[in-house]
Amino acid sequence: MKRLEAVIAAASVLAVAPWMIGCGGGAPPKPSPSPVAARTPAQPTPKPTPPPKLPTYTEVLKTFPRDHKICRTVVYLQDVASSNILVLSVDPKGSDPFQRGGKDPTIRCVGTQVMVTKDVTLDGKRYKRGARLTVDKDKKWVEVSSWG
Repeated sequence: MKRLEAVIAAASVLAVAPWMIGCGGGAPPKPSPSPVAARTPAQPTPKPTPPPKLPTYTEVLKTFPRDHKICRTVVYLQDVASSNILVLSVDPKGSDPFQRGGKDPTIRCVGTQVMVTKDVTLDGKRYKRGARLTVDKDKKWVEVSSWG
């Protein structure tokens, strides 16, 4: 029986021996942690480019000669129909709408004030509801920031 106990004791020592070699007899060595990659600082989110500053109505009018005749048309653009037909009203609520061609000189004149009442595309350019339009020196629609 003593021989069996001696064999078991020897087996126990042999099973633990690899842990103790070079470790001072302690528990098995822990695996070294894998190196952590250095963190790169977070890049700031780029700010969107602000839209170009719109001129004021007065600034557009100053591009014309002083003696140039100014029309006083004030209308609300309700819609743009096919073939660039403007659906307009003199009332912001849209009562009594009327139509004019996109190049009509009574509408497309120096000094005209057009308020856009819904998103529209006019001469291939998109204007949002609330946009203010007038005509520049080339008789092209130009959005202005204010009527001042």
